[in-house]
Amino acid sequence: MEWKKILCAVDGSEASLLGAEQARSLAGTLAAELFHVCVIPSDLSSLPGPPLQPEVRRALHETAEEDLEHLAKLASRDKIEARGAIIDGDPADAIISAASLQKSDLIVLAARGTTAVEKWLLGGTTTKVLQHSPVPVLVTKGKKRHTTFKRILCGVDGSKESEFAVRTAIDLAQGYDGEICIAHVGDLGNGPSPYSTVEAEYLQEKAQAWIDSDIGRLQDEASRQGVDSSTVFLMGDVTESMLTHASEWNADLIAVGSRGLGGFSKLRLGSTSYRLCEYANRSVLVTRFPE
Repeated sequence: MEWKKILCAVDGSEASLLGAEQARSLAGTLAAELFHVCVIPSDLSSLPGPPLQPEVRRALHETAEEDLEHLAKLASRDKIEARGAIIDGDPADAIISAASLQKSDLIVLAARGTTAVEKWLLGGTTTKVLQHSPVPVLVTKGKKRHTTFKRILCGVDGSKESEFAVRTAIDLAQGYDGEICIAHVGDLGNGPSPYSTVEAEYLQEKAQAWIDSDIGRLQDEASRQGVDSSTVFLMGDVTESMLTHASEWNADLIAVGSRGLGGFSKLRLGSTSYRLCEYANRSVLVTRFPE
């Protein structure tokens, strides 16, 4: 994993500023550069609520300048190289474009703001950034300060994308002297199980055999890097199972690949990565398999 340039989107909300702390932690741990970007929408008339006066744009720019200056000082305090920019335009498009121009290796953004303006500026763009970003996206969540990733839960389904997510998690855990938990979820769908007890047991046996082979190989890689790892086989809806185990295991971060494979046990990690970002109460990293 080579994350040497991290782009962090901020909107002045408490959520985005807490996200900036996570970005700063990553930059310090990985010896990476930080680029903070604040996007001011080109068309303020599209914001929800009553019409906004022209001076609102000036006020937003002034606030953004203050935020960027404050974040630059914090980065300098931590001996992290940081720059920033205010961009006018569509938030998601501007974030993705800035990441491309800056040759960023990772985008960090908060899931949503709190006020109507904050939600329009950043929160409403999360899905679009996840869909179109060519680089990994860290969606920061939670209302408490949290700047380390010592316990990382990874979802795997046998695809190259999910294996890449595990390898990324291993690298992160190594930097934070942490550990990973590799989760495989067998999704039998909603309602009564279409499988008999014998069939369900067979599926679990097949999954365990896979865990012992392919997942065992990933655990060997973690061990070679000095990272402790464990595995867990879960049954049920992928998103709900991952979120429940993340809470029970007290994970600091959930890491998944951008697309899943499907196949036996109807594993659909790729299709649920957005749901994880939406419903998790902790940060979620969506990785991109390098083309």
